[in-house]
Amino acid sequence: MKSKAINYIVNNQLLLAMWSVVLLIVFGLFSKVPAIEGDLSGFNLEKLEQYESGMKIADKFGSSKFIQVNINPKAGKATEILEYLRKLDDKLNKEMKGLRVQSLHQSNRLLKVHEGSDESIQAVLKRAANLPLVDQLISKNAKSFLVLVFVDSEEDFKLDKFNSIIHKQDPAVKSINVLSSFHMSGTIAGAIQSDLILLSALIIVFFSLFIVLTYRSVSALLFSMLIIGTAIFPVFFFFTFLEVPMNLITILVIPVLLVLALADAIHLLTGFRAATHIESHDEKLKYVLKKYFVPSLLTSLTTAVAFFSFQLNSSENIQDFGLITGSAVIIAFIITFGLGSYLLRFVKCKDTGTNKITRVANHFAKRKAYYSAGLLATSIVSFFFLSSLKFNTDFESFIPTGTRLEKDQQVINEQYYSRYTIDVMLAKKNAESSSNDLRKAAIDLHKVLEKREEVGKVSSVKDQLDFKSNFGSLGRFIKFPTKYNPYHTKENDAFRLDVRLHHTSDLPELEKFIKNHLSKNDKEYDFHVFSYALMMKEMNIQTAQSLLYSLLFSGLFISFLILLMTRSLLYTLVSIIANLVPLSMMILIFYMFDIDLNLLTALTFIICIGLVVDDTIHVLYRR
Repeated sequence: MKSKAINYIVNNQLLLAMWSVVLLIVFGLFSKVPAIEGDLSGFNLEKLEQYESGMKIADKFGSSKFIQVNINPKAGKATEILEYLRKLDDKLNKEMKGLRVQSLHQSNRLLKVHEGSDESIQAVLKRAANLPLVDQLISKNAKSFLVLVFVDSEEDFKLDKFNSIIHKQDPAVKSINVLSSFHMSGTIAGAIQSDLILLSALIIVFFSLFIVLTYRSVSALLFSMLIIGTAIFPVFFFFTFLEVPMNLITILVIPVLLVLALADAIHLLTGFRAATHIESHDEKLKYVLKKYFVPSLLTSLTTAVAFFSFQLNSSENIQDFGLITGSAVIIAFIITFGLGSYLLRFVKCKDTGTNKITRVANHFAKRKAYYSAGLLATSIVSFFFLSSLKFNTDFESFIPTGTRLEKDQQVINEQYYSRYTIDVMLAKKNAESSSNDLRKAAIDLHKVLEKREEVGKVSSVKDQLDFKSNFGSLGRFIKFPTKYNPYHTKENDAFRLDVRLHHTSDLPELEKFIKNHLSKNDKEYDFHVFSYALMMKEMNIQTAQSLLYSLLFSGLFISFLILLMTRSLLYTLVSIIANLVPLSMMILIFYMFDIDLNLLTALTFIICIGLVVDDTIHVLYRR
């Protein structure tokens, strides 16, 4: 079977090369550059408990999608900044659809800033920090404030248009910081594009230098670049065919395929240079294929299976990544050997004799026992640190470093506990439930939470009632908004608490406490607890755990394939150990650099086994 396949390739080099070119042309005609998206859709958020709670709270109290705009005003009159806010509100509502703005100028009656007043904005902000509802917009140091923009129609929202309005300079404003999921998506999309170019360029430059130094041949370099180019065609074809965008996960397809395609090119070049004692090109090619065709086929199959195993994952993005990578690996192998076998006749590699790589190889061969013992010992030690790895993520972990968004989120988080929040909603069990009892339960929870050390601030209907009580009998004339009141609905069938913490690390423990506290009376009312940070953590754990299941499946399949190839339990055991060693080394790296397991870092385990098993198969096949 192997001999027939090799003879067919040797005897039909030109035909296979032509068919490979035709296939590449077809891929090119039916491919287009995929869209780049930075949002977190495709991670099955809608199946998470936290997501469901968030949607139920949003259903009662308005859109859960909002933009936080931190305004740092210059020293000056309050009337100037309030006039700026009125104009900003008008412009946003006039030029964009589906937006609701919550800002200081809408509370001017409470702030009591009259037309023509000389009162400074700093004095007004200090006074506003003691007013219910308004205090949510004031920073901890009372030197800046928020404008909240609620987005009710995400389909109509235009990020570039919004940014052009918000960031328009005004004499009353010193600086502006903006944070939202829309801005995060836009920043991630930009980072994906720049990272893709940078990573691809680094891989190509590194391998180009390696090939030139190793083979001392321009034709070998051109051959390798052609093989890389052919690998990209099926990638873009499957992106187009499956209608999949490039995102945080699927972007990894391109660097993975570049590395795998170059590996096959280097195998062919190495075998071809080693056949300098053979004059006939066909005999040279046959010599190369006998050494590299079968192991390269097996490595492509095992690598493809490793990535196809991502279909076991619950995340749509990871499923797409696995499907595209696995399919492209098989096609790239076919094109590489179909086109590469013919193109090798144009490659001229210099015989450099015993080069540095050979000397390094001889060094390891002579001392293999020592290195093997050291690696095994390190591998065994690393498993003791396995329990130290933890699943964790924060909102900040998805924000590209060095970007404007990173700075903005740091400022907003520091001044408003922005992402360190928990939303709690208490809702009527049925129509007969008492609104007064529901309000009392919300107030009681407020009192309990504000006594806890990890809580920075609690806001609820209690703040509004306390404010009214300061005016005695006149308090009944003070009216708070009913339609979009953030703490209770117009029908009083639901009450909400906004709980802000000092640190995200305290979120899980406080969520557990709140649920335990409310579950004591869950027969009287329904309750829901939501935190964006906890939702991201839940997504992380679910996705990363299913990735580890994929790793287990891949490992079992690859071990079975090696057993079929070698028909030896001993060699199969050796291959398992050889692949476990680098995986165990990753445990040490995670531990030493305090890296948490999440949906991105867990991917490295699968990619690692997909790449490392290639070397194992080549070594076993030679043996």
